Amino acid sequence: MKKNRALCAARAFFAALFAFFAPAAALFGAPSFSGVLDSTFSAGVPEGAAGKPAFTLEEYLNLRMQAKIGEGASFYGALNFIALAGAGAAAGEAFGENFSSAIEIERLYLHFSSERAGLDLGLFRQGFGYGQVWAPTDFLNPRNPLLPDARPRAMLGAAFSVFPGEMGKILAFAAAPKDPLAADWGGARAGIAAEKHGAYVSVQALYAWEAPSGSPGGGAA
Repeated sequence: MKKNRALCAARAFFAALFAFFAPAAALFGAPSFSGVLDSTFSAGVPEGAAGKPAFTLEEYLNLRMQAKIGEGASFYGALNFIALAGAGAAAGEAFGENFSSAIEIERLYLHFSSERAGLDLGLFRQGFGYGQVWAPTDFLNPRNPLLPDARPRAMLGAAFSVFPGEMGKILAFAAAPKDPLAADWGGARAGIAAEKHGAYVSVQALYAWEAPSGSPGGGAA
């Protein structure tokens, strides 16, 4: 039953994706695609396995799409396709003949930009700070210091940027709660940030507010 539900969900997802991109291609123009394909084989001894090794084979594809909308706007989308066999196969959502699989929406957002302002709406990464591997102010969806090459997770939200000078930026942002089932939007975050870049030093000021759970009407700073 789980297999049938997962396969039906996958078919509905691709049908919806085709229904969107078919008419959108005429409006957006020809989209550009890129991606990363990775094959991984791992072995280990799980805790409590009495010394028995466990093996996992993973095939991973990250497929990215970008489409221009006129002069100052773009649409971005990215999907992760995962196929697993072995010890890690239980993490899959649909099961085939000798593997499990999963499909994940990684990015899905609109970007508007001009010389003095920018706007992002949808599922995207909101990054803060300047560290190459780790930044102390990168609190919404930070990088994993143990996996510096991995793409950070995205969150549903919005960000509006203003560029008052060549090396300055003022940003207002908002992000949905981490719990997608939080009907009262407890855990939603919003804030403002300002940054200034110099030849040798970059400075950032950040203020963030989180809505408490169980209180849809307000919160505390």
